[in-house]
Amino acid sequence: MDTVKSKLPFGSIIAGVVGLGIMLAGAIIEGSPVAGFLNIPAILIVGGGTTGATMAAFGLETFLTIGKAFMTAQNAAQPNWEKTAENLVHAAELARKEGMLRLEKEAQEATDPFLAVAYQLLADGADPSVMREILWAEAESEHTQVKTYAAIFEKAGGFSPTMGIIGTVMGLTHALQLLDKPDELGPAIASAFMATLYGVSSANLFLLPTGNRIAELGKQQEAYREFIIAAIMSIQRGDNPRQVAEKLSAMAPVPLDAEELRGKKSGG
Repeated sequence: MDTVKSKLPFGSIIAGVVGLGIMLAGAIIEGSPVAGFLNIPAILIVGGGTTGATMAAFGLETFLTIGKAFMTAQNAAQPNWEKTAENLVHAAELARKEGMLRLEKEAQEATDPFLAVAYQLLADGADPSVMREILWAEAESEHTQVKTYAAIFEKAGGFSPTMGIIGTVMGLTHALQLLDKPDELGPAIASAFMATLYGVSSANLFLLPTGNRIAELGKQQEAYREFIIAAIMSIQRGDNPRQVAEKLSAMAPVPLDAEELRGKKSGG
């Protein structure tokens, strides 16, 4: 789809790191050494447990898409509502002046596969109900994939604090075996609570925000496809370009001027 690149790639990671840094700064001001927050066994328990539980929930094949899901959240571009609206209004003008068959060329030149399918359906003279069904099926397929991506991180964010508690219980079990060694008891208890810290902080600083970010992108993508489908169905009905432009201007989440949409593509 026509998009506008993100001005700040990896923005959610940067935000998470900034948040973590501020938290550590608060701990340092309070007098805690940074090295005291590093605990490899706790990292292994929380990381391994969260990975295993998430993999069990989704299956290996789906879980292995986590890298693609992560990149979707970090580098996702915003839909270019204005450019898409201009293209759709232009298509309405072509259809009205030269006939629907003229849109076959637009389908071949479209950079968005979804829009290419929509134009081709118009050129083929598809039945309106069939056209709507096909386009909504295409849109739902895209949205389903994005929802799966979001669910992976949301589930991981739910499992992570629980794994932290399990790690803490394991650590406290070990600490209780040191009651006869007072010098080792305090550090063992402190170490045990690191697992809870890792579980809760990883969930709330990285996993859940990433899942929420992908979910929001999915909603935006769904609205974008609905935006296109509404225009395509309007063109199919034979609505004039002005009506199409006004409809798109009303539906877009960004300001669009209906008159400008008509003028830019036509050169007016």
